[in-house]
Amino acid sequence: MKLLDPMNSPDDVTKSIREANSATGTATDETYAVRSLSRALRILLCFDVVHPEWPLAELAKATGLNKTTVYRLLKTMEASRCLTTTGPSGK
Repeated sequence: MKLLDPMNSPDDVTKSIREANSATGTATDETYAVRSLSRALRILLCFDVVHPEWPLAELAKATGLNKTTVYRLLKTMEASRCLTTTGPSGK
């Protein structure tokens, strides 16, 4: 295992996971993945120097996730002090 480049896009990460799973030759590898963690990482990977803040709707669109799912994961990450909301828009 090695740490992926933090500048990878969420699509790059998803592709890397699929490639790693197919390289092992077993169909059960994906069974061990935690879907909620994968989704949370897709959200976190959207944040960078160019995009330090995201409105909920745009973040949902960028990740391809349902807006309610993104909201719940953001609230969980906020409770864990990984993210914080800024301003009245809730960015």
